[in-house]
Amino acid sequence: MKRHNNLTLYKAALETNDHIFNVYTQQYAERTQEAHQKYLGPFLKRFLALLPGRNILDLGCGPGRDLSYFTAQGYKPIGIDYSREMVNLCQQKKLTAYQADFLSLPFGDRRFDGVWAYASLTLIPPAAMEEVLKVIYSLLIPGGVLALGMRKGKQKGWKMDERYETKKYVARYESSEIMTLLEKSKLKLVELK
Repeated sequence: MKRHNNLTLYKAALETNDHIFNVYTQQYAERTQEAHQKYLGPFLKRFLALLPGRNILDLGCGPGRDLSYFTAQGYKPIGIDYSREMVNLCQQKKLTAYQADFLSLPFGDRRFDGVWAYASLTLIPPAAMEEVLKVIYSLLIPGGVLALGMRKGKQKGWKMDERYETKKYVARYESSEIMTLLEKSKLKLVELK
C-alpha cells in the first residue's frame, strides 16, 4: 500500500507540474534562458567530456534550452517532458522531443550514452525517485553517464510557488540520501566539480 500511495503522490506532482508548465511555458523559457552563461556552462562541458558516445536523453527538457546546446555541440539529443506545451516549443525549434512521464519512457534498454536530468528530478517524491533512477539505469549503456542536478535540503512536500501562483511538490535531498538512492538503482556517483 505504501508504494501505491507514493506513486499516487508522483502522479499528483506530475499533474501539478503539467498545469504549471503548460500555462507558464514562455515565462519559464525566458526566466531560464541565461542559465548556460550564469551557472550551467562548466557542468554541461564536464558532462559532455565524460560521455562515451553522442546519444543523450534530456530528461525534463522543458523549452529545449539544453537540447539546443547539445545539438549545437554535435550530439544527438532527445528530450522528454511531461508538459505538452514544453514539447511543442521544442518541436517548433526543430528539436526531437516527446511527451512522457519518467516512469513510462518510450525507449529500449541501453540506448543512451548520457542522461541529463538538471533540476527535473527535484519534483519527484522519494519512492518514485527510486523507480525513476532504476529506469535511468536501464537506459544507459555500460559506462554511460547520468548528470543529476539537484537542490540540497530536507524539504519534501507541497509548497507555494509564488512565480506560478500555485502549490507544487518539491523534493530536496541531502547528499547521503542521493547516494543511497543511486546505490539502490545501481548508478555510480561521479562528482562534477
